[in-house]
Amino acid sequence: MTDDIANTSAEMKGGALTALKGMFSFFTILPINIEMKEIDAMNRMFWLVPVVGLFYGLLAAGEVWLLSNVMDSTLLVAVITLFTMHLFNRYLHLDGLLDVGDGLTVAGTQEDHRRALKDSTIGSGAFATGFFVLMITVVAMSQLGIGMPMWTSFVLLFVMSEVLCRNAQVFAAGFGIPSNGMAGESVRCTGGRQMLYSLVLTCCIIAVTGFVAWTLLGHDTYDYTFFPVCAATGLLASIIWARMLSGTANRNFGAVNGDILGAVNESTRAIVLVLFVVILTVMI
Repeated sequence: MTDDIANTSAEMKGGALTALKGMFSFFTILPINIEMKEIDAMNRMFWLVPVVGLFYGLLAAGEVWLLSNVMDSTLLVAVITLFTMHLFNRYLHLDGLLDVGDGLTVAGTQEDHRRALKDSTIGSGAFATGFFVLMITVVAMSQLGIGMPMWTSFVLLFVMSEVLCRNAQVFAAGFGIPSNGMAGESVRCTGGRQMLYSLVLTCCIIAVTGFVAWTLLGHDTYDYTFFPVCAATGLLASIIWARMLSGTANRNFGAVNGDILGAVNESTRAIVLVLFVVILTVMI
């Protein structure tokens, strides 16, 4: 009997593949059926979420390559690509961004902030936050192709930004106070060790992506000195921003929940992409 209970417990825990299955079911519209063991593994191994960022980055790069062959407007390509990403995500992170926009702009006590965060209506804070973050993101996306084809910049830099966004989510969870919702389990299971795992995984993904692009595109074609500068700057900025937003959530809402993690993802993307555009402008 004891052995049966131990085996059942081990099976329920699951490993990395089980966690990734749960993540791709939860963070995409892919028709993946999951059970409680996938959810449990996803919460325990939330540090694997940068892999989801890699998926979205490659998805966006492929779409940009296709669209760039049929239209010349980089702004239109950026708008369609960002729309597709949000659609594929079921607007999950965007919904969190809007809720946090309302929650942070309301005046009052911590309970007032929480009430605004959970309110299903969209106020001026949500509208303004969503509008400006999306505008900054889409304009920065359209400007990534400085000195190189747009799809090339997406392989090199947009993939990096998506991985950094998810790493920021892990750090926000690691610095956050867990809530009572489903995302609260991810926050509760994420600590210093998990943040280190995510950091190492993020650096490995970025390094491998850069090496593959350098190999396939040819190292004589573009000056790749901007790549490590973008990587170091983006990584540092994403971690600092995750810590700031997590601390703000702890003070105003008393916890970090799924809405906060979604807002971290969307706002980190905008910040990192703007930094990339500045670096490209200076170095190329």
